[in-house]
Amino acid sequence: MDQRPRIGGALMARPSHSGVTVYNFDPKVQARTGKRKPYVIRWRVGGKQSYKSFQYVAEARQFHARLLTAASNGEQFDPATKLPTSWGTPNALTVAEVAYKWFRENYTEWAPRTRSSNSEPMVDLMMRLVKSNATKYDTAEMKRAIKAWLAADPLSAVMPTWLEKYSLPISSLTPQICSAANTEMLKNIDGTPKARSTQQRYRANIHALMDWAVELRFITTDPWPTAKRERKSTRSQKTKSAKTVLPTPDEVKSCLDQVVKKGSKEGAKARQVLLYIIYYAGLRPSEAVALHIEDCTLPDTGWGVLDIHRARVDCGAVWSGDSPKIGATKTDARQVPIPQELVAIVKEHIGTRTTGLVAPSERNTMMSVNNLTKTWISVRTNPKWRVYDLRAACASLRVNSGRAPAIVAAEMGHSIEVLFERYLGSTANDASGGLDSIEEQLRGK
Repeated sequence: MDQRPRIGGALMARPSHSGVTVYNFDPKVQARTGKRKPYVIRWRVGGKQSYKSFQYVAEARQFHARLLTAASNGEQFDPATKLPTSWGTPNALTVAEVAYKWFRENYTEWAPRTRSSNSEPMVDLMMRLVKSNATKYDTAEMKRAIKAWLAADPLSAVMPTWLEKYSLPISSLTPQICSAANTEMLKNIDGTPKARSTQQRYRANIHALMDWAVELRFITTDPWPTAKRERKSTRSQKTKSAKTVLPTPDEVKSCLDQVVKKGSKEGAKARQVLLYIIYYAGLRPSEAVALHIEDCTLPDTGWGVLDIHRARVDCGAVWSGDSPKIGATKTDARQVPIPQELVAIVKEHIGTRTTGLVAPSERNTMMSVNNLTKTWISVRTNPKWRVYDLRAACASLRVNSGRAPAIVAAEMGHSIEVLFERYLGSTANDASGGLDSIEEQLRGK
């Protein structure tokens, strides 16, 4: 039988030689309803009782366990703060704690994809801003542990022990420490710089975190270095799209004819159909793999129509909760006209089926965008062509054929500015295209 004393029905830890007693914590009994921080941990130091409140039960349990361990080990408690002297200043939150609070505060407002992408700079930041005596760790395993902590329900989430032990107090950050961390964070594992868009995403998230920390007075100023402003070359940007050589219709067909020769008949045929859909309809790969037969209008003659309102979500269950394979598209729903060539390809592939995915995998599941990308890489004749270049080639073909750019932009699912800045390019056959028409116009014909 447990002989430890009880006060007010709460089981106490055995008093240490330093005169510290820690009360038992039972969230089911002791939670204060209607309070922003309902969970309270109580302990007694030198005859005086202290307490600390928490918003989440996991935080309360963690604090209680640390307090109980310190008391059981006979550690000295500071008479002023009523906490173990080894803990240092009680209000000095660590980088990991502040980053977690900021991430969770914004969590419900972010879409699953945003949660996943914004977790990356936070994980990297936590792993780099640590004490100099931090022990080594398995990088991949630590990343998984921190991401699981960020994504878990706050009522059950527990900070990884390594972070709890070694994360730097956020008040100790200096511009020198942050500059060194920033330099390493903007590099890939092989030492090459991350893509500019990735660097911008990292900076945006970290500066948002630091601004929030300043607002809540965890720190006085933002110590993170600002990006050096690069002088933009307007001329090079204007000529960039014109120099992009996209595949011609004949080149696309020649490449895609090779797909069925490089894999199993069923799976290869499905991937071939999906790549044709990306090219002829200008869909995003995530939209193509999620296309259902019910979304297709396939007449015997003339142009067909695809109703685009869903896409594959690849952010994973950890960020989306129920891990839906299909979610909303990046932009608003739209209808895309498709030529008779694609109508025939789709009708031949679906056969007598009237429902389900247009082109599922061999296991009758939604095709992976990654597998689709690998297939295109294996058959392309130009190593610089990406899957998205099929979509760009579709946009360029439609505009060059005389279709209004505003209409093409709507069919692609983005603005007309994006159409001109990122998608429109040229093929090897476009150099002399339209010259005869220009001459006719100049002659007044």
